[in-house]
Amino acid sequence: MTGLVMGYLFIIIFRDFGALTGAAGILGWGLPALVLVFAAIGFVLASMLASRDPARFASLGSSK
Repeated sequence: MTGLVMGYLFIIIFRDFGALTGAAGILGWGLPALVLVFAAIGFVLASMLASRDPARFASLGSSK
């Protein structure tokens, strides 16, 4: 449920970013689009780590 709400809020913020910040033109959609670009990069890097070093990937997020 929380994920759905966060997704909905992201869509609303992405759609209205220009009005919320006063950014016009390419900045109005380009800056929020960077979030999606970096999410894709993170997904690719995590997938590469999971395939190359599963033990290290499994230990991500655990405190030692």
